[in-house]
Amino acid sequence: TCACCCNDVARTQEYAFADYAVSRAAEVLGKTSDATDLAQRSLYYKNLYNNATGFPSPKNTDGSWKPVDLYEWGGDYVEGGPWQFKLSSVFDIKGLQEQHGGAQGLVDAVVGVVNEPPVFHANGDPMHEQTEMSMLDFGQYAHNNQPVHHMLYIPAVSGSLHTTQKYVRQVLDTLYTIDSFSGDEDNGEMGAWYVLSSCGLYNLAPASGNWVFGAPLFPKVTLTLGNGKTLSISSPGNSKTAMYSSSIKLNDNAVGSAEIPYKTLMQGGTITFTMTDQKSN
Repeated sequence: TCACCCNDVARTQEYAFADYAVSRAAEVLGKTSDATDLAQRSLYYKNLYNNATGFPSPKNTDGSWKPVDLYEWGGDYVEGGPWQFKLSSVFDIKGLQEQHGGAQGLVDAVVGVVNEPPVFHANGDPMHEQTEMSMLDFGQYAHNNQPVHHMLYIPAVSGSLHTTQKYVRQVLDTLYTIDSFSGDEDNGEMGAWYVLSSCGLYNLAPASGNWVFGAPLFPKVTLTLGNGKTLSISSPGNSKTAMYSSSIKLNDNAVGSAEIPYKTLMQGGTITFTMTDQKSN
């Protein structure tokens, strides 16, 4: 970062994600050297993690930390603040786990965002996204705006699928109604989150090649894929309170992970979530 830039934290994290994605493309194209260089550069997001505060933070040109108000939006962030950008680099889950003391520590970090009161400090008139967040019952998880939409799926890939299922179902049930969203639609993204999440699937880290399981909302969904094949998703036992899965199967075979390769999804078949009101990982 430098004194001549703005949005330093947001830019660094977003560019790191872009480097990761392009590195995957370079890998597929056989450009090994480029893939290695870009993958290494994608880890630059770690340079802004302040161990003293537990948040990604901006730096001065001499490498010292700038003072940060955890509840102020804008400046070195974009349409959010330290809480909303705390866990952005989901292409590197292991790296995020290291920053937060392990897998459970990362799960606890997500829970902490949800439980933190929805306080914000505004310079002048507040943004509508800030006032919308303050009216939701989800702490600093500002679902009314896009920067946090990945966050609730982090626990699933960090050993706590039931935490993901609990919060995703709460968002589906309370922040979407027949005639309103919790915030701007913004090119279809807010609606796309609902469609994917209600199917029980989410593309947590684009370019990773994997999708993540969540909490299906409907008893059965049938998707016609672009290659003409069909993917059926069923959730026997599904109800308002039965939001957790005791098992997930693909074509009657148990799935032993919270992730599933995109290429597997594109083969079609049947995914079965057996739903219960009891938490299970």
